[in-house]
Amino acid sequence: MTNGGEGITDTPRTEETKNKISKTLMGHKGASKGEKRPKEVGDKISKALMGHVGYMLGKHQTDEAKKKISEKNKGKLAGKNHPNYGKKRSEETRNKIRMKALGRPSPLKGRKGRLVTEQTKLKLSKIGLGRPWSARRRDTYNKKYGHDK
Repeated sequence: MTNGGEGITDTPRTEETKNKISKTLMGHKGASKGEKRPKEVGDKISKALMGHVGYMLGKHQTDEAKKKISEKNKGKLAGKNHPNYGKKRSEETRNKIRMKALGRPSPLKGRKGRLVTEQTKLKLSKIGLGRPWSARRRDTYNKKYGHDK
């Protein structure tokens, strides 16, 4: 006798059983596929979860655990396994992304008047932040995205 919860994972299903299950589930959607929950339900869930914090909040993974996770995930979304592998974004999509990025505040915004260490200046110069564009670079950008009108 068992304590339960083991299920029947080791027992192979017959074709007849598979067909029965298939017929039973036909026409059923997955738990949340295609249907949005009503606002009242969302509000109720939100209210129930208020004050709860994530179970990992304030905790840290050990280096061993991080390495284990890293090894397990390696190659899963790399190369041909990546969902966007071989796809090219359309001009329209690229423009949408660009327009959204234009609305974001600059990473340097709000830093005016603050003291910046030499180390930070060096890092910023390496990645090109905080450096004004040359006239040629600005003109090329404006032509490419139609801002020169």
